[in-house]
Parts: sequence; C-alpha cells; structure tokens
Amino acid sequence: MRFINILSSLTLATLASARIYGVGIPSEIQPGEDFNVTILTENYIQSVSDISAAFGLGERLYAGSLGSVFVGSAYLGPEKSNIVKNFTLTAKIPSTYPTGEVAYFNVAITSLYGTLSSPTSTIYNVPFVVGNATDDYMVWSTNGTNTCSLFVMFYVLQYAFSVESTMIQLNIALEYVQNKK
Repeated sequence: MRFINILSSLTLATLASARIYGVGIPSEIQPGEDFNVTILTENYIQSVSDISAAFGLGERLYAGSLGSVFVGSAYLGPEKSNIVKNFTLTAKIPSTYPTGEVAYFNVAITSLYGTLSSPTSTIYNVPFVVGNATDDYMVWSTNGTNTCSLFVMFYVLQYAFSVESTMIQLNIALEYVQNKK
C-alpha cells in the first residue's frame, strides 16, 4: 500500500504543469548596460511549452506591440517550460536611447498550450525610467495581453458576420423564391 502511495506521488510530481504569468525589470535602467529580466511562473492546469521571449522598447504603450525599438530575444524551450521557479534572462537597452524619460519595456512570450499545442503570444508591458544607473528596485507586470486571442477573436467575429451576411442573403433568396410561386 505504501508503495502505491509513493508511486502515485512520484507520478503527480512528474506531471506538474506551470506557465509564465509575469515579468519584472529594474525600475531604472541605464542604456548600454546589461540588466536582468525576471520571468514569473506559477502552477497551471495543463502543460505549456514556452518557445521564446522577445524584448522591445517604446516611449509609449502600444497595445499588442513590442514598441519602436527591438531589444532582443531569447529561446526558452524545454529547460524553461513547465517549471514553477522564476528565472532570469538578460537584456540591454541600446546605449543611444535617451535618458531621463519614462519608457515601456515590452516582453512577448510565445507558448504552446495543452495537448493540442495551441499557440499564443502574451505581451507584458513594464514602465520604467531610462536613467544614468540601473537600480535594484524591481517593477512588475502580471497583466499580460494575449495577442493571439485578440486576432482569433477578430477572425471569429469576421466569420460570424460573414455567416450572418450569408444567412441574410439566403433568407432573401428563399423569400424571393417563395414569393415567385
């Protein structure tokens, strides 16, 4: 009986699933200097294969966008997928980026969800100060925008309107045929 309990526990431990739910960076970052991007993870109900992280920078927040400056990217892969432990990546803002302003550091995480590997890209936007030093105080974003869902919603709505339009046309044609009799 004990063996079955231990075996069950080990099986559940190997089936652990996790996902990325947020991003953290220093509140002030000096251009041209490496800094850590902390990726936050949590338990999740299904497996998630995280593919990549892309970094962008913008002086304004543009929904669903990395911003006007591409900063870099990182491969995540199996080593950084389905783990319930935060991890860090390294990024660097171009040394020519102007200081003294608030900017947005944007991170797009591309992942495959579940047994059907449904693709999604979630963008996290973190405001920070472009300064003369990189500090230790972290700012966070846990409110990501699922950009694939926005596009899927657009296409579903487009399809729904197309179907509705087709149904209206069919009803008009049917009414025409019935009135002809």
